[in-house]
Amino acid sequence: MSDLRQRVYDLAKARLLCWAYREVFGAPGAHTRAQRIVLADQARWCHARTTTLQADSHATASLEGRRQAWLRIQHFLAMPDEELTAQAQRLAQEEGGLQ
Repeated sequence: MSDLRQRVYDLAKARLLCWAYREVFGAPGAHTRAQRIVLADQARWCHARTTTLQADSHATASLEGRRQAWLRIQHFLAMPDEELTAQAQRLAQEEGGLQ
């Protein structure tokens, strides 16, 4: 796959993932009661606001894995549509237009 095609594919995948995460977890500021409950539970379980440092390095690594899951959810929920559109426009300009 050419570099341009790969970049277009990656951008389309990011847009799809943003949409899907928002369908499941809700758009920022527009969460249903159930979504708020699940997100609050995930924040606690993933140690979003507490340290993951433990005496046992394996326990620390496990908790860091949970935190990475939380950060991925938050990344897709927080990414503005305008940012994805701007990325697409920059890509089109860089390549002289998508053909």
